[in-house]
Amino acid sequence: MIKKRIHLLILFSLLIAFNIHGQDTGSRLPLINVLEEVQNQFGYQFNYASETVEGYSLVPPNKESSITKTIQYLQEQTGLNFIILNDNFISIKRPNLELCGYLKDKDTQEPIEKATVQGRNNAAISDENGYFILKLSSKNEEITVRHIGYKTLNRDYQFFKKDTCSVIYLLPQHQQLAEIILSDFLVQGIDKLNDGSFQIDFDRFGIL
Repeated sequence: MIKKRIHLLILFSLLIAFNIHGQDTGSRLPLINVLEEVQNQFGYQFNYASETVEGYSLVPPNKESSITKTIQYLQEQTGLNFIILNDNFISIKRPNLELCGYLKDKDTQEPIEKATVQGRNNAAISDENGYFILKLSSKNEEITVRHIGYKTLNRDYQFFKKDTCSVIYLLPQHQQLAEIILSDFLVQGIDKLNDGSFQIDFDRFGIL
């Protein structure tokens, strides 16, 4: 009798877990296809720019969920902002992404001014404190940091800390100049005499 109850308890727990996580199983679909399914199910119309939903894929939400829970699920899975408007319209926008930081010389710890921080569509210039703030279009952008005299830094957005404006170090790029040798040049106004001495004529003094 006790074993039977244990088996029933385990089965009941599995059913609850399946119901809770039902949205996390199954095949992933492009977001635009999922939005079409949600529109047909609830009668809502999604408004968005095509580039906003490109590149996203996810497991469709549980069909038993309400429109509120469905929208919450879509936001959690994509990171996009879903705003419910009047007349059953839902607006989809990308969140405002920004990256900030302080650029410093790795060797001297001094701030680096007038460095260029480049994203996909926007760029920023560091100030006298090395501080910059860059607006981004997505979390998948590659960030490039350039400054004359330093090695160029290329990193994905995910590499940087998002919750604070952290210090980013640049490595100095030391360039060795090629050796220059001067030879075989004549000087006007200096004459060597027969006795080995030199005579200088300042009126004709100069370099050929």
